[in-house]
Amino acid sequence: MFCGCKNETLRDSVDYSDLDQRNWTLSQEIKMFSGIQNSDFELFNVNGFKNSRDLSGVPGSSSFDYRFVVKVNPDEIDLWTKSMQKIETLQCKDEWINVLIKKQKNQWILNSTPEYYFRKGDGVCMAVYRKEGIIFKRVYNI
Repeated sequence: MFCGCKNETLRDSVDYSDLDQRNWTLSQEIKMFSGIQNSDFELFNVNGFKNSRDLSGVPGSSSFDYRFVVKVNPDEIDLWTKSMQKIETLQCKDEWINVLIKKQKNQWILNSTPEYYFRKGDGVCMAVYRKEGIIFKRVYNI
C-alpha cells in the first residue's frame, strides 16, 4: 500500500511528502478530467478507499466528503466544468478552501476572481480560478 495514513477513512495530502505520491493518491479516488500539476486534499469516506476496502463484506452507508484543489493547464479548465452549471455564488460552505490553501500557501496564489459551479442533484461544487488554472472541488454525500 502506498499510503502512510493514520486512518483508513481519512486521507490528507499532508501525509504524502512527495508531489507524485500526492497526485497519484488523489487520482485513485476521484475522476480526473485532465492531467494535474499539483494537488492538496482532505478526503473522508466512511467505507474506506479503493485500495483499503474489504470487498468481501457488505458496504456501509455512503457517507463521504472529498475536498481538494488541483492545478491544471488553464486550457483544460473546461474539461472539469463540462457537466457543471455556472452559478453566482458557491453553493457549499467555503471555509474548506482556506484550510486547503494553508497546507502549501505559496503554491496556491489566487489573483483572479473565481467562477463557481454546481452540479444539480449531486453534492458537487467548485470554485475555479481560470487564469491560474486552479480548481477547488468538493464532492460530498453526508
